[in-house]
This record gives sequence, structure tokens and C-alpha cells, in this order.
Amino acid sequence: VGLGRPLSGWLRRRLLFASARRVAANIAVSESVRARLAREAGLAEDAIAVIPNGIAPPSDEEVQAARVSSSGPRLVFVGRLAESKGLEVLIDALPRVLAVYPEARLELIGDGPERAALETRVRELRLEGRVAFTGFVADVAPRLAQSDLMVSPSRIEGLPLAVLEAMAWSLPVVASDIPGHRELVRPGDTGFLVPPDDPDALAGGVIAALQDRQSSQSLAAQARALVQRDYSAEVMARRHIALYRRLLAPAAEKSLIEA
Repeated sequence: VGLGRPLSGWLRRRLLFASARRVAANIAVSESVRARLAREAGLAEDAIAVIPNGIAPPSDEEVQAARVSSSGPRLVFVGRLAESKGLEVLIDALPRVLAVYPEARLELIGDGPERAALETRVRELRLEGRVAFTGFVADVAPRLAQSDLMVSPSRIEGLPLAVLEAMAWSLPVVASDIPGHRELVRPGDTGFLVPPDDPDALAGGVIAALQDRQSSQSLAAQARALVQRDYSAEVMARRHIALYRRLLAPAAEKSLIEA
């Protein structure tokens, strides 16, 4: 069941309630999604398994080979250009960042219903040439490797794959302090969190991350290690297999007894 946005409406709640009881197991991609699913479907949280999304992290050699130095700080966002992503907050934060780092550039990778409004806001703030709308990109890895900082100002997330990808490429992350980010971005450990919907706080987080490159890279290295340990596709597959075996065990025992 997709929980990318808060459920609304009696019908959707009833459908979720009914479908959650027709399956052998309910799986959430994060603790925050599990809590929302339990709340919306009326399930006990311990009846929902948490199996995070997994990705294929690049090797150390791939990370080193792809790294490219830039003339000025390169900020990147990857995702749908939608209201839930809080991108107008990021654009409003950029002038303050530029006051400290005049050569900074922001690349927005992705497309969506808010693109026109965001392009209008860029023009209003006279940020043409500072913000690039790249549109959909099939392989974002090279662009992540060429960036200095991933910024994710979302208002709601389940478990953001774009942030996982950035962490896997040892890219420092500044993200809004929301449940879906907190499980990945841990202040002082794997990245920077700032209050959501606050352009000044977001700008401050970006500036802090850029000013202390050594600390940022240390956090990025720890974030990469976290992805390799807990969020790889291999780990995700093992967790699914373990769940299937647990679900199938009662049937196997029954067959032995009946035989």
C-alpha cells in the first residue's frame, strides 16, 4: 500500500483497512511509515514488518573515480517537483547561501506539477543562471558524484531513495527534520537536519555544511557506511526472505503433522 501522502477520505481509509487484513503480512519501508500504516489501517505496530528500501551502493573505486572538483559549491536535489518536496523553501533559501558563496549553483533533477511555479519563483528572485532545472535523468549517479551537497527540504517522506543514493556516493546531506529523514540523516553522525518550511534555517544548514568541509565529509563517510550495512539491495532481499520463511513455517509444520 502506498503511503507517500497522508491518507484522506473515508473510502481510502476503508480500502486500506480491508486490504491490510487480506494479506499475510504488511511491510513498511520505515518506522515512520509503519506508524502511519498502523494508525490509518487500525493495526498494531508489531503486526507490521519494517523492511527498508535497498539500493546497490557503488564501490569505493567507483566513488573515487567519479568525483569531480567544481569551481563553486554545487547543490543538488533529486525527486519529483511537487508541493510535498518543499522546493520553494530551498529556492527562497538560496539568496542567503549566495551571499556567502557567490559561485554556488543549485541543480533540480526531476520533473513534476510544481515546475512552472518554481521557475517563476526563480525569475522573481533573479536567480536565473544559479538554478538549473534538469528534468528527468535516468542515471543520476554521475550528477551526484559531481555535486558537493544534497539538499532535501521535503515536508513528508517515507524512506527517500534519493537521499540513500546521495549517501551511498559519499555526498553530504542537509535535510528537513521530518520522520522520513530522521531514520537516515542523524545530526553529528550521518548528516545535517534543519526545521522544515524555514528558508533561513535551511540556508544556515547549507552554509554550515559548506563551511566545514572536513566535518561534512566525515559525516558523509559514516552515511555511506550506514547504507552499505543496512540499506543495500542485498540486505533488503535477505530481510524479505526471512519474512517469507517465517510466514511459510506454520504451513510447513502443518504438512508434516498431517503426513
